[in-house]
Amino acid sequence: MKKILIIFTGIFLFLNFSFLCFAETFDFSELEDNFASYDDVIFDEEFDTKNSDENIESENSEIIDESYVGKISLSGEMQDGDILKISATASDFQSPVVGVAFHLLYENNKLAFLKYEPGEFLEKGGDPFYLVNDIKENGEIVFGETLRKDDSFPVGGNVIANFYFQITDDEIFNFNFKNGIVSSMDEVRQDLDKILWEDFSFDKNNPEKALVAGKINTSQNIWIDKFLPAIFAIAAIFSSYFLIRFIKNSKPKKNLRVDFS
Repeated sequence: MKKILIIFTGIFLFLNFSFLCFAETFDFSELEDNFASYDDVIFDEEFDTKNSDENIESENSEIIDESYVGKISLSGEMQDGDILKISATASDFQSPVVGVAFHLLYENNKLAFLKYEPGEFLEKGGDPFYLVNDIKENGEIVFGETLRKDDSFPVGGNVIANFYFQITDDEIFNFNFKNGIVSSMDEVRQDLDKILWEDFSFDKNNPEKALVAGKINTSQNIWIDKFLPAIFAIAAIFSSYFLIRFIKNSKPKKNLRVDFS
């Protein structure tokens, strides 16, 4: 019995220690592929890009205002020589933003990615790191930008980055976000929940009109946020129980002597 108690006590103490280390050091962004999810499309409408915010607020004020804590949107602009400039812009963020990451999907049979240039949003907080990789065969740009720990973290919004494409075919081009993450800093780095990501469709012949579909992401850390504390509490209860049992059983028993004389 004593050996069993020693084994179970060791197991649950190890679980306690493991969960503490897990909560402090695990990079939750690695879970994005498994836990990133999106609610249903909120709106799908044609609007004037010059007055997009006004149109969205007037037609969707109740749903949008109550649903998201920040927005990442796209806009388009034709350049000389059939070059299309797509800008990713942050807006309405009340929490300080330390980093942004997303996959930008484009139609590689119509467009060829040329280059990107940094926007002003995170640049005004310091000297951010960038990761930009064009997966041409998939029509997918992997984008990541993060500030350093000692930088200042901006709120509000501004342009995150501009992406330049060479038009090779057609006149209407669709862009979609995938695996979007916006990180904030409140003692520890954490991903913000309820971000509105706006997909975008650009018409070369009618650049002032665009088709937008908005979707709000749920937390990439939903499993961790909801279940890790419960698992930790259970492990703590069981480890305490087996530790108490172990201590009680470890005490030397009094020698009972019966005098038959």
